[in-house]
Amino acid sequence: MIRMASGAAGLVFGCLALWLPAQPALADAAMRAVTGTLTYAERIALPATAEVVVEFRGRDGRVVASERAVTEGRQVPLDFRLWVPAERAGAFVGAVAIDGETTWQTEPVPVQAGTGPVDLGEVRLARVAEVPEPAPAPLPEPEVAEPEVAPVVPEPEPEVAAPAPEPEPEVAAPAPEPVAPEVRELRLMCGETEVRATLRDGTAAVMVGDVSIEMVQVPAASGARFEVPDDPETFLWLRNDRALVGLAGEVLPECEPATD
Repeated sequence: MIRMASGAAGLVFGCLALWLPAQPALADAAMRAVTGTLTYAERIALPATAEVVVEFRGRDGRVVASERAVTEGRQVPLDFRLWVPAERAGAFVGAVAIDGETTWQTEPVPVQAGTGPVDLGEVRLARVAEVPEPAPAPLPEPEVAEPEVAPVVPEPEPEVAAPAPEPEPEVAAPAPEPVAPEVRELRLMCGETEVRATLRDGTAAVMVGDVSIEMVQVPAASGARFEVPDDPETFLWLRNDRALVGLAGEVLPECEPATD
């Protein structure tokens, strides 16, 4: 909306008559005239103090050129001529103010860029209550050549690797069956004394007559030696096919395998 106030407030305009404006001092190539008439449909007379305001606004909505004049009893239609910069696009807005308040106003009228004069013809004024707050006027967009668009080449589908075969579950080997310890039976003759021995898993069960003696294997320089724990003088010492037997410190004659 064009805001007006009496005196110097509001928009600043030159006090040139709208009906017989003087041509600007600039060269014709720099300015051009925008002409037309302002009118409204209501049969309402304007007071002699009514002011007519015309503006040319740039694409950003800022006022580029403007003029105002008191009607001094003139009624619509009201002729206007406004000098604006050449080669500049914008929008024309006209208004009528009474007692400093805008009463009638036009919609923004687009003006194309160019050098020649522009005749807008009859431009309708509307009651301000009927005119929305003016935003920058929509201006024709300059023609822009559409860029050439290269044809879209579809991208090749990515190769999807076949899923790797799942590894066969490892099957634990069956535990080996326990091996029964090797048992060795001996029957020896140590002179006139018969000695029997059962060898099993590092132990020796020795029978001398009716006496049973339990022995365990101990390290030996040669052959296999078995002793009674805590009594090393009671032993069975096997060497090749011969043997020695000690009983509580008494060593029997050398033993040989029994033949019968």
